[in-house]
Amino acid sequence: AELLDAPVVTTIAGKSAFPETHRLSAGAGGLSIAHAAAWALRDCDVVFGIGCSFAQGSFSPPIPPGKTVIHATNDPADLDRHVEADLAIVGDARIVLRQLIEAVHALLSSGHVRASRDAFHSAIEEARQKGVADRHDQNTASTLPINPYRVISEVMRAVNPDETIVTHDSGNPRDQLLPNWVSTSPRGYLGWGKSTQLGTGLGIIMGAKLAHPEKLCINFMGDLAFGTAAIELETAVRERIGTLTVLLNNSVMGGYTAYMPTASSTYRSNRLSGDYTAVARGLGAHAERVEQPGDLAGAIARAIQATLGGRPALIEAITKEEPVFLRARDAVLGASH
Repeated sequence: AELLDAPVVTTIAGKSAFPETHRLSAGAGGLSIAHAAAWALRDCDVVFGIGCSFAQGSFSPPIPPGKTVIHATNDPADLDRHVEADLAIVGDARIVLRQLIEAVHALLSSGHVRASRDAFHSAIEEARQKGVADRHDQNTASTLPINPYRVISEVMRAVNPDETIVTHDSGNPRDQLLPNWVSTSPRGYLGWGKSTQLGTGLGIIMGAKLAHPEKLCINFMGDLAFGTAAIELETAVRERIGTLTVLLNNSVMGGYTAYMPTASSTYRSNRLSGDYTAVARGLGAHAERVEQPGDLAGAIARAIQATLGGRPALIEAITKEEPVFLRARDAVLGASH
């Protein structure tokens, strides 16, 4: 990326492969997308896919028509499956990238000169800052119930991203976390998509903690996901797997009401209830229920402290339903898509 001076966009699964604090990082995209990532895909001339499938579905950033596409993958079955490549390369990503670096160095040493990229760097930074500005009100909201973006923002402020592993769950938590969490180290963000098994993030983060016991391991999940898999907290308690679960509890199946209006209005099928803090405590975990934004920082600090002793922790933040995020297809292809 530095040799080509090209912006880097990652998929859900690829997030954390490239540090998002780097000046060339445009962030990640899936169903939701970072503002800079949408800008990069929309305005670029060439898309170079490294180790990705280019599968086009709800959880993949779209590739606009008219782009020159270079696709490097170790699985030939992915080539031209959804996105037709102008140049296809079958090979291991590390080997392909090394060969590409050698080829570019050869071009530069033979007299090819790159044009000044100052304006381009400014454009990336401007797109990044536009995204920050768009999220500011959500990230700092003091309204009740708590805005879920405020919860994410508070957790980010409390941790060292280099020493933290994060994952999400299905639904709104995945879409809210993906473009907003800033990943800085490889495998510091365990993203998964193209599937919606509720509760999966709880098992993933337990595995991450077993693999890296020295790191703070956090999973964000909604109340429907927690209700599906909460009993697995007992496993973490019994095996002393000190994970931190951030539960965004909005008492509703986020985003589902529009798809089942009759069931929702007649039978309240979209509504959820329960005292999940009591459930977690009953299973032996450290657990706190947070209803005020100003109480988040203290609860997060206490939960992190509990995990240091090998005790899993839960923060149940009482949040509003907020299925509001920049949708990748609209941002990259236009609202008509």
